[in-house]
Amino acid sequence: MPVDSSYYSAGGPINGETIHGFAETAGNPGFVLEMPENELYFFFLLLLIAGYAVARLSLGQLLRTTYSATIRYNVASKLFDDNSLLQRQIDQVLYVFYFLSAGFFLMQVEIRTGWIPYQLEGIKLYALNVGFLTISFLLRIAILSIIGHIFEKSDIFHAYIYHTYFYNKLAGILLLPLNFLLIFTVEILNDIVLYTSLALLVTIFIMKILRGIVFSFKHGILNFYLFLYLCALELVPILLVLKWFSGIVCTL
Repeated sequence: MPVDSSYYSAGGPINGETIHGFAETAGNPGFVLEMPENELYFFFLLLLIAGYAVARLSLGQLLRTTYSATIRYNVASKLFDDNSLLQRQIDQVLYVFYFLSAGFFLMQVEIRTGWIPYQLEGIKLYALNVGFLTISFLLRIAILSIIGHIFEKSDIFHAYIYHTYFYNKLAGILLLPLNFLLIFTVEILNDIVLYTSLALLVTIFIMKILRGIVFSFKHGILNFYLFLYLCALELVPILLVLKWFSGIVCTL
């Protein structure tokens, strides 16, 4: 059964263009792997995965430790109290993987949906996404640090930042193989990978909110102020970003 080429011109995983050879001969075009035409994507993701492998050999069980910290409050607390040079290096490496892998995934979603800000392409679009994630990350830390200083609770707010950002680290690790699959798959399988990735990110975000609630109760933060925080620093920024992003797309 031949592959409908309109799929690739309208919204394929790599700028709407892939090589058709495997799909035309596989006999089941919905479940195939293809080599992306843009080889830079392949080598970039390969470099990221190789970097993660090196970091794992040098720094230890990154995924296992990060996952344990996201589901076990006491593990995250021990890592925060550790504050050793090795732990700081692990945190920095995982933050870098988060920015790079999440920025790449966001770019693929933009290409797939056609919601491309300022009609940017390639490295410019990717750089915009990574820059946006980095600025959002630093801005949130700055806001929480200022609030902690005002209420003379800097230690609590720093601990809260550490606890909740474990979920960003987990997302960065899990998106590495999913990004790879996203650019190598087509049609039905590509849809499965995309929606699985989105569902995973939503689940991680919900886990992050729940950790914030658990942290707040353990430190005696009033429910009213917890509600204000969740609205002000978690939900409202997402709504503002969606509003800004839709405004960009609609005006182009």
